Amino acid sequence: MTLKDIGVGGVVAGRNYRFGFKAAGNTVLLQELGQKHGVEVSIVDLLPVEEEEELQEEAARGRALPNSFQLTVNSDQGPVK
Repeated sequence: MTLKDIGVGGVVAGRNYRFGFKAAGNTVLLQELGQKHGVEVSIVDLLPVEEEEELQEEAARGRALPNSFQLTVNSDQGPVK
């Protein structure tokens, strides 16, 4: 089973993202794997410390949840959440 088989069209990761055994994989490898398997990979910059602190303060007040998001996958059978 591949990522395409389950409807993954792309991957987004921060520029310091590590994965795999002992975190040996990095964003360069992630982009290479994406290209090899036909999955778009986007590497994004990290938030400046000030913005991250602001989001954490808002989360503490119940206004935002940093590092969270909702993912919707559209498949042949309709949206999957």
